[in-house]
Amino acid sequence: MFLTREEERMLDGEKGPAVQKFMKLLVGLGDILGAERLIPVSSVHVSGISIFTVGDAGVEFLSHLSETAKFAVAPTTNPAAFSPEKVPGSMPRALVEKQLSIVRAFEKMGATLTLTCTPYYTVNRPSPGKIVAWAESSAAIYANSVLGAYTNRESSLTALASAITGRTLLYGLRIEENRRPTHLIRLGFKVRSYFAASLLGFYVGMKLGESVPYFENLIAHDDLLKSLGAALATSSACTLFYHKGSILKTKALKTSTLEKICIEERDIMREDYPFSIGVHDSPDKVILGCPHLSLRELRKLCASTKGKKARSDVEVVCCTSSQVYKEARREGIVSKLLKSGVKIEVDCCPTFIPPEYAGARTICTDSCKLAYYASKKYEVYLADRASIVKSFFR
Repeated sequence: MFLTREEERMLDGEKGPAVQKFMKLLVGLGDILGAERLIPVSSVHVSGISIFTVGDAGVEFLSHLSETAKFAVAPTTNPAAFSPEKVPGSMPRALVEKQLSIVRAFEKMGATLTLTCTPYYTVNRPSPGKIVAWAESSAAIYANSVLGAYTNRESSLTALASAITGRTLLYGLRIEENRRPTHLIRLGFKVRSYFAASLLGFYVGMKLGESVPYFENLIAHDDLLKSLGAALATSSACTLFYHKGSILKTKALKTSTLEKICIEERDIMREDYPFSIGVHDSPDKVILGCPHLSLRELRKLCASTKGKKARSDVEVVCCTSSQVYKEARREGIVSKLLKSGVKIEVDCCPTFIPPEYAGARTICTDSCKLAYYASKKYEVYLADRASIVKSFFR
């Protein structure tokens, strides 16, 4: 694997032990993957922020790392287990301290503490063609497919390595020929809701695995594409898709050469998912915002719940980023949603929180990503957002 003179100095330890450690990681991984060289990276998004994903070992590792490391490229950060500005009383103090320790470690190294899985709604929105290193599967597939950036699905460690060294590996979806579509998806229905987009993504991921689908007749705005991509990346290793009207261009794309798959709406309503489809009469919680809700989504939810009140026996929770929350508050959306009985959580992810801390056993959502991961701990029901509003607001 070719290294520049500067990269050799980094590998030899001239830039410090932290840079050397992560250069060794990248070079070793590059040898395994057959990467020709390293390339500069302009944007990084790191995962591994929640105490429920990194555990005690992660806390210790990050605390030690923050004593010697500084980020060469300031990364944005994934959600925590809770907002550092709003510590839950139900969580043991020991866990709270560990979570705050993780946040402090990233802050000390120079991260931009966005604490969201949708960094593209904040300060981290790379332009088309930019080389980036994004962990968080839903963010990586959005970066490639909607923004036109170039990233592989990074792990928490490889994204961390890129943030510290300013380099990433030239392989996979950073090589143009690997970005070409492999399958043509022809839809027999229109995708109008987040629920349908999520189910479509989950179904295609289950069917194709690590492929690059081209949705021939899909016309959708960014929020629906976010929902589709998040589910697609949950049920498969897919990190790139194309759609009609995409900003992505393929060289001499001939759809006649692609394997064609026709999908009807009934196909995506399968019964073998690890979650149930339909509205549960009395879930403990309704959770919207996986990935985090955009300002447009909050506006639509606000409009659909206007003059209504959430049922007192069901907790309705919306998850979003601090930045989107601030914009929604300025527009008066937050106060209206709170008046409707909606609880708004920022900077956190409910997906991996154990039931004993979440105060719930049964969940209803419109996100296949949340439904899939939560189904390992909860009884989960997947339903259309409009049906959720109809069922749980009066």
